[in-house]
Amino acid sequence: MTSEPPNPPPTLLLFAKDLLFETRIRSTAETLGITLRSARDSRTILGLLANSDVAGLIVDVDCGEDAVAAVESARQANASLPIVAFGPHVQAALLERAGAAGANAVLPRSRFVQELPDILRTMTSTAPG
Repeated sequence: MTSEPPNPPPTLLLFAKDLLFETRIRSTAETLGITLRSARDSRTILGLLANSDVAGLIVDVDCGEDAVAAVESARQANASLPIVAFGPHVQAALLERAGAAGANAVLPRSRFVQELPDILRTMTSTAPG
């Protein structure tokens, strides 16, 4: 009798510069059994997308133009990847540009925080695989 190896936990990528906020997201992910990997640039995101089973990408638009570039690069690399962009409501232009670059959902930070567990569950349950 052989037993199948357990499925690895789903993995999400996070592109953010706020380490305290990253800790909050990571804690919620771990509670849900989701692995969160951090990326600090588009090249790292593309490498992780190419070499691992990533269920989705979360992008903080507080990273500025790099956030929009990260969304755009990830979307070009994987057309079906769930991408959620979030940030302060005062960053409306960057939030809008992240959506135009390919984010499936664009949320103000307050809503992202309020819905975080549901967002993480949805991203990992709808990922291809």
